Amino acid sequence: LNEEDHILTAYLGINRARNWQEFTDALQHYSAPSQNFVYADVDGNIGYIAPGKFPIRKEGHTGMVPVPGNGEWDWQGYRKPEEWPKVLNPKEGFVVTANHKVTPKGFPYALTYDWAEPYRAERIREMLLAKEKLSLEDMKAVQLDQKSLLYRDFRLVLELLNPLSERSRTWREQLLSWDGTMAPTSEEALVFALWYTELTRLPEKEVGEAYWDEPRYLLKALREGDPNCDQPGTEYRETCLDFAALALERALDRKEALRARSWGEVHRATFPHAVLTHTPLKRFTDRTVPFGGDRYTVNVGPFVPQSLQMTHGPSYRQIVDLSDPEASLFVHPMGQSGHFLSPHYADLLPLWQRGGYLPMRFAEGGKTLLLEPGR
Repeated sequence: LNEEDHILTAYLGINRARNWQEFTDALQHYSAPSQNFVYADVDGNIGYIAPGKFPIRKEGHTGMVPVPGNGEWDWQGYRKPEEWPKVLNPKEGFVVTANHKVTPKGFPYALTYDWAEPYRAERIREMLLAKEKLSLEDMKAVQLDQKSLLYRDFRLVLELLNPLSERSRTWREQLLSWDGTMAPTSEEALVFALWYTELTRLPEKEVGEAYWDEPRYLLKALREGDPNCDQPGTEYRETCLDFAALALERALDRKEALRARSWGEVHRATFPHAVLTHTPLKRFTDRTVPFGGDRYTVNVGPFVPQSLQMTHGPSYRQIVDLSDPEASLFVHPMGQSGHFLSPHYADLLPLWQRGGYLPMRFAEGGKTLLLEPGR
């Protein structure tokens, strides 16, 4: 551990901050990993800042490839807090952060090259711009949204491909009439996820990975052509639209093998017990529930390509109403107890799954909890 790390000081300062200046001053003690911090106060100010230890590299050293360890390419210190990405009261009137690229065009140095795809941020922005004034219910809708902008991009490929069978033709038309919502009850979401997963196998022989989820590469390849689209062992030279049609056939084969009729049947959120999941008791301690979304939806749900099992999702949801703090809401999955025999071990899971919330009380008073000793 770094003896000069003062991350706890940063968090204490954030909790005591009364304004933007005190908030940013506290974050000067923040080190790593870099995070997206958003700010709002009762005076109507909003802001964003990404603090962290951003190394200063020599010109020509991007950090993307190894360099000699002779000291010539050593870091030249770290970026100063005034160089961190930040904004206070942007002209748009809101702040969006979803692990996407936050640095504007012309930003003087590279923070990272590993940004998330912009789909989630674009969808959030789209929903915020849809109304002049936003309510608590509108913010709920944003957090729970599962409309896939990935589908919107790949819909053009569906329009252009020539189906290889009657079932593919039927499903192509069904997908084209779908709105792209990755709901757990949706059969179209299941077929689209399987089709897209098959598309990610395109560069398999080149990159050495069975599934390579890079939408920008796939779209460029499918629209402009790529040598990987030609299938080995055939006399015909397949185009990328041929590959897309073959991927749809393979997706429908997988669907039949799965015997699933909805996305949530195979795409499930799993909550393993921290210890007992490695024992025969896991059947009593672990929880699993159907869930929608994918890697690119606001209500996120990335999954393993082979099994379609969800890998992670929203572990905590919170909506704070600074005009009326008592109206604020929150929810987290599972429950308040770690004991699997407790009634509160997983009693919040159904609420979290269906998009419900609990009231977040700030003021003293209201209901009183009485604790009596056991007899």
